[in-house]
Amino acid sequence: MKSYLQMLIVFAALGLILGCAASGFAQTDVPMAGSYQNVDVSDSQIVEAAKFAVKAQAKKQKAKIKLSAISKAEQQVVAGMNYRLCLQVQVTEKDKKTAVPQTIQIVVFRSLKQKYELTSWAIAACTDEMPPVAPVK
Repeated sequence: MKSYLQMLIVFAALGLILGCAASGFAQTDVPMAGSYQNVDVSDSQIVEAAKFAVKAQAKKQKAKIKLSAISKAEQQVVAGMNYRLCLQVQVTEKDKKTAVPQTIQIVVFRSLKQKYELTSWAIAACTDEMPPVAPVK
Protein backbone atom coordinates (compact mmCIF):
# COMPACT_ATOMS: atom_id res chain seq x y z
CA MET A 1 0.00 0.00 0.00
CA LYS A 2 2.84 2.37 0.86
CA SER A 3 4.60 1.84 -2.52
CA TYR A 4 1.27 2.33 -4.33
CA LEU A 5 0.79 5.69 -2.60
CA GLN A 6 4.36 6.75 -3.39
CA MET A 7 3.90 5.84 -7.06
CA LEU A 8 0.64 7.76 -7.18
CA ILE A 9 2.35 10.88 -5.73
CA VAL A 10 5.26 10.58 -8.20
CA PHE A 11 2.88 10.29 -11.20
CA ALA A 12 0.78 13.21 -9.96
CA ALA A 13 3.88 15.38 -9.53
CA LEU A 14 5.18 14.34 -12.96
CA GLY A 15 1.82 15.18 -14.54
CA LEU A 16 1.80 18.58 -12.85
CA ILE A 17 5.34 19.39 -14.01
CA LEU A 18 4.70 18.29 -17.60
CA GLY A 19 1.37 20.13 -17.69
CA CYS A 20 2.98 23.40 -16.54
CA ALA A 21 5.80 23.03 -19.05
CA ALA A 22 3.37 22.36 -21.91
CA SER A 23 1.25 25.40 -21.08
CA GLY A 24 4.37 27.57 -20.91
CA PHE A 25 5.46 26.48 -24.39
CA ALA A 26 1.94 27.01 -25.77
CA GLN A 27 1.89 30.76 -25.08
CA THR A 28 2.02 32.53 -28.43
CA ASP A 29 1.84 36.23 -27.60
CA VAL A 30 4.96 36.41 -25.47
CA PRO A 31 7.05 39.20 -27.03
CA MET A 32 10.52 38.32 -28.21
CA ALA A 33 13.20 40.54 -26.73
CA GLY A 34 14.51 43.03 -29.27
CA SER A 35 11.73 42.52 -31.80
CA TYR A 36 9.17 45.13 -32.83
CA GLN A 37 5.78 44.82 -31.14
CA ASN A 38 2.52 46.44 -32.27
CA VAL A 39 1.37 49.40 -30.20
CA ASP A 40 -1.88 51.37 -30.13
CA VAL A 41 -1.54 54.35 -32.48
CA SER A 42 -3.17 56.63 -29.90
CA ASP A 43 -0.58 55.84 -27.21
CA SER A 44 0.88 59.13 -25.92
CA GLN A 45 4.49 58.05 -26.55
CA ILE A 46 3.61 57.17 -30.16
CA VAL A 47 1.89 60.51 -30.76
CA GLU A 48 4.83 62.37 -29.22
CA ALA A 49 7.34 60.47 -31.40
CA ALA A 50 5.27 61.16 -34.55
CA LYS A 51 5.01 64.88 -33.79
CA PHE A 52 8.75 65.05 -33.12
CA ALA A 53 9.53 63.31 -36.42
CA VAL A 54 7.27 65.62 -38.46
CA LYS A 55 8.79 68.72 -36.87
CA ALA A 56 12.37 67.46 -37.39
CA GLN A 57 11.78 66.50 -41.02
CA ALA A 58 9.99 69.78 -41.80
CA LYS A 59 12.99 71.67 -40.50
CA LYS A 60 15.37 69.50 -42.53
CA GLN A 61 13.32 69.74 -45.76
CA LYS A 62 12.48 73.39 -45.20
CA ALA A 63 8.87 72.52 -45.95
CA LYS A 64 5.56 72.57 -44.12
CA ILE A 65 4.62 69.05 -43.07
CA LYS A 66 1.33 68.38 -41.35
CA LEU A 67 0.60 65.09 -39.61
CA SER A 68 -2.76 63.76 -40.82
CA ALA A 69 -2.84 60.33 -39.18
CA ILE A 70 -0.80 57.57 -37.60
CA SER A 71 -1.87 54.38 -39.33
CA LYS A 72 0.48 51.84 -37.74
CA ALA A 73 2.83 51.86 -34.77
CA GLU A 74 5.41 49.45 -33.44
CA GLN A 75 7.99 49.74 -30.70
CA GLN A 76 11.25 47.96 -30.01
CA VAL A 77 12.97 47.92 -26.65
CA VAL A 78 16.67 48.67 -27.05
CA ALA A 79 18.91 50.82 -24.84
CA GLY A 80 15.97 53.20 -24.99
CA MET A 81 13.08 52.71 -27.41
CA ASN A 82 12.69 52.60 -31.17
CA TYR A 83 9.32 53.60 -32.59
CA ARG A 84 8.58 52.46 -36.15
CA LEU A 85 5.54 54.33 -37.41
CA CYS A 86 3.52 54.65 -40.56
CA LEU A 87 2.25 58.20 -40.99
CA GLN A 88 -0.08 59.99 -43.35
CA VAL A 89 1.25 63.51 -43.88
CA GLN A 90 0.59 66.57 -46.04
CA VAL A 91 3.79 68.12 -47.44
CA THR A 92 3.85 71.67 -48.78
CA GLU A 93 7.19 72.65 -50.28
CA LYS A 94 8.46 76.14 -49.50
CA ASP A 95 7.79 77.66 -52.92
CA LYS A 96 4.55 75.78 -53.62
CA LYS A 97 1.00 76.32 -52.39
CA THR A 98 -0.44 72.84 -52.79
CA ALA A 99 -0.07 70.17 -50.10
CA VAL A 100 0.88 66.72 -51.37
CA PRO A 101 -0.36 63.72 -49.36
CA GLN A 102 2.30 61.14 -48.59
CA THR A 103 2.53 57.86 -46.71
CA ILE A 104 5.72 57.86 -44.69
CA GLN A 105 7.45 55.16 -42.72
CA ILE A 106 9.69 56.49 -39.96
CA VAL A 107 11.84 55.29 -37.11
CA VAL A 108 12.33 57.50 -34.08
CA PHE A 109 14.74 56.59 -31.30
CA ARG A 110 14.03 57.73 -27.74
CA SER A 111 17.08 57.52 -25.48
CA LEU A 112 17.04 56.59 -21.83
CA LYS A 113 17.31 60.34 -21.14
CA GLN A 114 14.03 60.87 -23.07
CA LYS A 115 15.77 62.60 -26.02
CA TYR A 116 14.28 61.90 -29.45
CA GLU A 117 16.19 61.33 -32.69
CA LEU A 118 14.72 60.78 -36.15
CA THR A 119 16.72 57.87 -37.53
CA SER A 120 14.78 57.21 -40.74
CA TRP A 121 12.13 58.86 -42.93
CA ALA A 122 11.01 57.27 -46.18
CA ILE A 123 8.04 57.38 -48.51
CA ALA A 124 6.79 53.82 -48.25
CA ALA A 125 3.60 51.80 -48.32
CA CYS A 126 2.61 50.44 -44.95
CA THR A 127 2.18 46.71 -44.76
CA ASP A 128 1.49 44.26 -41.94
CA GLU A 129 5.23 43.59 -41.70
CA MET A 130 6.91 46.96 -42.10
CA PRO A 131 10.42 46.47 -43.48
CA PRO A 132 13.32 48.51 -42.16
CA VAL A 133 13.89 51.80 -43.95
CA ALA A 134 17.06 53.66 -44.80
CA PRO A 135 18.47 56.04 -42.20
CA VAL A 136 17.87 59.78 -42.42
CA LYS A 137 20.84 61.57 -43.98
